[in-house]
Amino acid sequence: MRSAGPGTRRRLADLHSGAPTRYNQPVIPCAKTETARVVAAAFVLLLVGCESGEAPSGKGGAPKVPFARSGSVDPDRIAARVDGEPITLDDVEDLVEMSDGGLGPGEALDALVRQQLLAREAWRRGHRGGRALEIEQRRAMARAVLRRLGEELTENDVPLEDIRNFYEERKTAFVHPPLRDVVHAVAMTGEGKLSDREAEDLAVRAAEAVAGAADTDAFEEALGPLRVGEARKFLKIEDLPPFPREGSGFDEVFVEAAWGLEGPGSISAPVRTRFGWHVIMLQQDIPERNSSFEEARREIAEGLLPAFKKRETERVIEKLGEDTGVKIYDARLEAETGGTGG
Repeated sequence: MRSAGPGTRRRLADLHSGAPTRYNQPVIPCAKTETARVVAAAFVLLLVGCESGEAPSGKGGAPKVPFARSGSVDPDRIAARVDGEPITLDDVEDLVEMSDGGLGPGEALDALVRQQLLAREAWRRGHRGGRALEIEQRRAMARAVLRRLGEELTENDVPLEDIRNFYEERKTAFVHPPLRDVVHAVAMTGEGKLSDREAEDLAVRAAEAVAGAADTDAFEEALGPLRVGEARKFLKIEDLPPFPREGSGFDEVFVEAAWGLEGPGSISAPVRTRFGWHVIMLQQDIPERNSSFEEARREIAEGLLPAFKKRETERVIEKLGEDTGVKIYDARLEAETGGTGG
């Protein structure tokens, strides 16, 4: 088990000092991520001993659900007891770490207490084994292994070739002149579309509708009433990729109008191009960038890391299958599922 940082150790010390818990709250109160919920349930499954046979009795003859531990527990490391069974500061610390920041020490202890209460009730009702529990325990163990595999990999493990290929394929993201990022609405003209007069009138109404829009969502929402029925085909909204003042390939009149806007949030008056009448909103200015491969390397590696972890996990599982020996009986599965086994 990894050592807790100073902040975690301090909070655990505060927890052990006798501060009240909140185990009457939801299973994981104030959990920040769904991952924390999954981890908490998985962690408790690994801790709780669910063996077949008769359960030992606790207070009032109610069954206990013992933690699966070996050896004695340091009394000074006990954070709580549920019907006499200890939950230790080490248990709390492990769950905090496993939640990747989703739980604080108090929240982790609440989760462990509540889950232990529910596990005890499940035991009382006779849920002491069976296939469902076996499957859940395997899932919990698998999640723990996958988490550890992920923790062992860092951006330094991403292959240099992958990083270099990404840089070369997307070099314009790292080396480019100043760019403008805009969204625009265009009342389209041409055969089968609007006449020039109709398009201009629609663009004027669009400009009035979006006046004061603070962002792209507000811009699009304001145009909603003008894009009803047939009008939807002729009033188009586009969020364009960022483009430079020179060499973008966009219509020159459009580019000049976009680059003439004063700053983010500015909205143009209707502008006529060969495509129709436009209303343009500047979202952001992107400054010039000239990052070499070495300068961009760490940034790229961090971005590629999640996909790399997934790929490595699949590789490890495949290798485990090769080393262990896995045989799939497809015919039996098809016979059982009627050919819908997937």
